[in-house]
Amino acid sequence: MYYTENSHPAIISAEMFELAKKELARRAAAKDSTTGTSRYTSKYPFSGLLVCGACGSRLRRHVRTMGAGNKVASWGCATRVSQGREACSASHHVREDVLERTYTAAIRQIMESADEVTAAVREGAMLTMEPENRESLDAVEQAIIETQEKALALHKQKVARQITEAEYADAVNECRERLKELEAQQEELKSIATRYSEVKAWLDTFEENVRSGNIMDANDAMVMKALVEEIIVNDTGIEIHCKCGVTIEQEYVK
Repeated sequence: MYYTENSHPAIISAEMFELAKKELARRAAAKDSTTGTSRYTSKYPFSGLLVCGACGSRLRRHVRTMGAGNKVASWGCATRVSQGREACSASHHVREDVLERTYTAAIRQIMESADEVTAAVREGAMLTMEPENRESLDAVEQAIIETQEKALALHKQKVARQITEAEYADAVNECRERLKELEAQQEELKSIATRYSEVKAWLDTFEENVRSGNIMDANDAMVMKALVEEIIVNDTGIEIHCKCGVTIEQEYVK
């Protein structure tokens, strides 16, 4: 099944701000933490996307030799592999072919409800508000320019001795506080603008693949990276967290 976390009109605005902030923090943390990912990011579609549902560590790829001599690729929690079950209670490994079948089943599920999903994403992300957001950002940036010009004018007045040192200090302090407020608003609005762009790109990729009839399975690494933010791996199945805010839950297809 799938759901969108940002689909209630009454709470969209606040949630969009929080979502943007959390997303930036999450990406910064992911960039700093390369455990179990740096060696694999360019070779395998699942690289950098799989997250342990028990402890939050990244999954690492291993190739094991089975009883008949067959080599089987699997993914396991990096913490569980390196520190044992005392550090993480997750299952030791999930076979790569099982992950591939499960991912494909989940994507087919969401493609079968393409119209409904697209409508939910558009409503949840409030893409129609993008022009309004752009206008708000323009207004804030203009206010920043005006405040900076005011501070410069104050400096000229002080040099010309048109205002006292105390008057100058008070007025400049007001400008400084105003700039802090405006810059905070600017960052929030830029984060939302980034979110709009990401959701729009997700929709374009998703709709194009629906129109063309592409299955979008685990072998299509480019599409996977375009659509998927992360995949939570649990003992009984996976949760695919898409970049648009949609989450797909799918039990393992053995």
